[in-house]
Amino acid sequence: MEKDLDHVLLEVAKSGVQCNSAEDLQNLLTMLVSRALPHQGALFIVAQRWQEKVTLTHALSFGYPEAARQNAMRVDSIGDRLALQHWLLNWQPLVIDLPEDRARVSALEAAEIEEFGLGRIAAHGVLDPAREIGSYMTFAGIDRSLPRANVEKALKLLTPWLHLALMQVLSTQQRLTKPSGGPSPMLTDVEQELVGWMARGLTNADMARLRCRSVHTVRNQLAVLFKKLGASNRAEALARARGLLRYGPSQQTQAARSGS
Repeated sequence: MEKDLDHVLLEVAKSGVQCNSAEDLQNLLTMLVSRALPHQGALFIVAQRWQEKVTLTHALSFGYPEAARQNAMRVDSIGDRLALQHWLLNWQPLVIDLPEDRARVSALEAAEIEEFGLGRIAAHGVLDPAREIGSYMTFAGIDRSLPRANVEKALKLLTPWLHLALMQVLSTQQRLTKPSGGPSPMLTDVEQELVGWMARGLTNADMARLRCRSVHTVRNQLAVLFKKLGASNRAEALARARGLLRYGPSQQTQAARSGS
């Protein structure tokens, strides 16, 4: 188990950065992840959270019941999601095996597991330090013969790499669906630096200290960046900037001229 998991992790790390489509991510799950974490379906959700409100921005499902995916996308509060609350408080992998784990889920969650035949489920996710955006991954139909500790370990080690693969896929999708009426917005060195700091969860005050500028100046720079990217918040800005960060300023100019 240990050696196989190590091998799977290495392969997922190498293959994840090459994921450019949902099909690529599906192949990653089928060919590699299922070796360390046998499952029948998976649901990957990207969301923003503010206090008790959760805004779901993207969802990709792989062999996961469509009705269950739609139910998940209708959630706008974590109040009726006991398992999700537990994860947000502890940041630890969850393994739910009914009926013995009935106390760990809400009535709604238990009904969904039974109604949609999700079987044994396991979930984990990734949050940025500022907790403004994150991914939450649910695997359904987990092999019941796997010890709980093994499932939790596999989740803990695989999830960060799957998060990177998921962000890569979403970034590619946004580049492909971007309106072609004009060139790509070009990010300056300062703006690229701000994007990097946002991805690390730094606050405006943190950025101001690093740049030896006032918080007001940083706030204005972020406002210009958001407008350039057509974003209304940090989560949208990060998602839309990922593709542009592949280029330096001069390469961005060349790419814009070529219409890429």
